[in-house]
Parts: sequence; structure tokens; C-alpha cells
Amino acid sequence: MEINSLPFPWAKLDSELNTAEYNDRFRDEFFDSSGGKNSVNFRELAKDFDLKKNRQVCRIKNTPYILTSVKKGDFVEIFADKADFVSGAAVGLIFIDNLSECLDNIEEKRQGVIRVIVDNKISDYFQSSGGVVKRFESDKYMFFLSGELLEKCIKDRFSILENIKQTDCGDSNSLTLSIGIGTKGKSLKESLDFAKAAVDLALSRGGDQAVIKDNTDDVRIYGGNVSPTTGNSRVRARAKAYALSDLMTECSNVLVMGHKNADFDSLGACVGICKIAKTFNRPFNIVLGNVSSSVSPLYDRLAEDKGYRDRFVSPDKAKELIKSRTLLVVVDCNVGSYCENEALKPCK
Repeated sequence: MEINSLPFPWAKLDSELNTAEYNDRFRDEFFDSSGGKNSVNFRELAKDFDLKKNRQVCRIKNTPYILTSVKKGDFVEIFADKADFVSGAAVGLIFIDNLSECLDNIEEKRQGVIRVIVDNKISDYFQSSGGVVKRFESDKYMFFLSGELLEKCIKDRFSILENIKQTDCGDSNSLTLSIGIGTKGKSLKESLDFAKAAVDLALSRGGDQAVIKDNTDDVRIYGGNVSPTTGNSRVRARAKAYALSDLMTECSNVLVMGHKNADFDSLGACVGICKIAKTFNRPFNIVLGNVSSSVSPLYDRLAEDKGYRDRFVSPDKAKELIKSRTLLVVVDCNVGSYCENEALKPCK
């Protein structure tokens, strides 16, 4: 990582919180002006620093800094930022949509070459603009840009999207990227949260695009030149899985509902969602009306299972289970009038 290109103080701390590495900004802002030190204990600089917190505000030399810490093995990376920097900075996330799928059809000795080519393309694009980019998983990157450099990428319409697709992967699908960028946050952490939301949106739209989100409700989208089949790929499935995971985490209980006159597809899908709810330790119920003879063997088997026997409720009874944070999941049905209870709505 080109640490001296970072537009804010950065340091890597060892297990005793001594500075193992740092960039020029960290040295210039935090080291004693008299010089002579090659290392410093971070607690001497920020006496209130709490290693257990990922984000906190500490005063260093009588100046408040927003400190973001990331633990990596035996080390901790510290990012320190002031409000005047954060207002114009951009934090970005890059997900390679289909790296494993493309590499599956390529001989092993070429896979490493393709990984290096892709890594170089991504690094060169952002570093040539004066930004900083770092890979944190085999197919995921984080980068930082100033406001001026972000505008340069916008004018360029994120040409890295097309450049990546030109990577020779033989007869397999073209590689694509999903880029999420957060900016104008009150801190790096808030801008990173914007970036996470932006990359989730890019993934849910099928990938191959860059999405920019700031502290308003507006988003800007660039690219998105994907084939129709991409929308049904693992990219979209993964994005929907992440979204469902977030909803399960935040809800109080789960109601699952299929279509009227449930068949095996509908009831089976209900059970699948209930299994996910059980994984998240959320109470769940299946909204089920009449049980037809075609599905009764499956229903009877579930009714004998102690995990499901008391989980079936009628469409009318389901209303009594709705709370302020109830999650309703509709399966195997995309028309409201076909649902077991089309009037079933969450409470306000």
C-alpha cells in the first residue's frame, strides 16, 4: 500500500500499541517536532484511546481526531481524520463480481496470471489518479480518493469497468466489477457505511457498475452494461442474501407467506425461510390457509415435527402476530391477490 499517498495520518500498531509503521502525515502531525523518535506508543498520543472500539473521537495534541481502527492479526491499523478532510474524502469498495466463476474454467497455471493482471489494473487505475487502493480479500478492495480525484473518475466514467472486462479469460464470461463509493460523511466510518450501501446496490442491480452515495438520498450510477442473464447470476443472489441477513438481524419476529392453495414449491419455500429465521434465533410462523390433498403429506410431516407443529397460523390469526418490527417474507408469489392474505401489512 502506498501509505504516503494517504491524505490523512495512518499507522500500524503492534500488540503493545507501538507504531510499527506510519506515513509521513502521521509523523508530521503527531511526532515531537524536535525529532529523534522512530517510534511512539499510541497511548502517549491518545490517552483515551480504546482498542475495543472500531471508531472513536480522541484528542491528540489538543485537536480532536476521529480514529478508525482495523485489527489485522497481531497488528492494528489506525486511520485518523479531521472534519475538514472527511467532508471531501471518498471511501470506496470494489467487489469482483465473478472471479471464481471465470477462473473455474481456466487451467490452474493461468489462474495466477489472471489474478495478477486484474490486481494490477485495479491498483494502476486508482493509484495513477493519486488515490490509494488495498486488497483485503481475494476479490475485494478498498480505496481512498480526494474529492478532486473522485471527480476525475466521474469524468472518466470509471473506465476501469470496461478495462476489467477486456481481461482475457478464455471462453468464460467477462470479469466485471461492482464499485461502491461513499462521500461527504461526517467521518471516514460514515463514508464507509455509504460505500457499503452503494456496493450492495451495485450488486443487486447485477454488477458491472459504480454507485456513488453521499449524505443525501440521491445516488449516482455509472456503467451497468450487463447482459440480462447477469441479473440472475450469483451476484444478485449474494446481494439478496446479504439484504435478507440484515433484515433478519433487525426484526423481532418473522411471518412467512406463500400463495393460496399452497403447493410443494410454496410450502417448501416457507420452510426454507423458517430455517434461516431459526439460524438467526428469530421467532417465526407460517401463514397457511386451506391445506390441499396434494400438499397434505408434507404438511402432516411438518405438523409432527416439534420445530414446526405450533408454527402454522391462519391468515386471519396472522394479524395478531404483527409487531412494530415484524418481517413479512412472501415466497413463490409475485401478485398480491394470490397471497394467503393480501391485506396482511406491517403495523406502523
